[in-house]
Amino acid sequence: LRPDAQGADRRARDVLPDHRRVRRGLRVQDREEPLEPGQRGNPDPVKVDAAAKAVLRWLDTLESTSVSLLGFSQGGAIALQLLRMAPRRFAGTVVLSGFLADGVKVGDNQLEVMRPPVFWGRGTRDQVITSEAIERTELWLPEHSDLTPRIYEDLGHSVSPAEIADVNEFLRSTF
Repeated sequence: LRPDAQGADRRARDVLPDHRRVRRGLRVQDREEPLEPGQRGNPDPVKVDAAAKAVLRWLDTLESTSVSLLGFSQGGAIALQLLRMAPRRFAGTVVLSGFLADGVKVGDNQLEVMRPPVFWGRGTRDQVITSEAIERTELWLPEHSDLTPRIYEDLGHSVSPAEIADVNEFLRSTF
């Protein structure tokens, strides 16, 4: 998304509930309803869908010809959910220390055929995303995307310079 999209912040305020804001087209914040520790990697599907639908409504207000997604942690879950809800709408997806939300979406069958480019990077010492969420994501992504997976030794729930370099290479080689 273009960070300079004219009027994007105003349109985001019109489309999204007060406690959610899209900033420069890159993230949705939900500070009023954080996940409980037991929910990490298994957020309420209704909340994940609501966040993704809010982003889709906001995107409907923009004039864009190509949109790619990037999300960190829960933002990565939202990015994958967006891809699953509207597969033809997105050119590619980057997920950093993120995961696939549970459940089946209408776009899953399309994605098995389309296989859009997805970069998924995570650290071996991430103590935030559960092993169940990682396993679910590991099983789903290869069947539904042209996956570029990267695992970073000793990286926690974070992003490293090596990962940024790999994302840069992924974007250059893909687009």
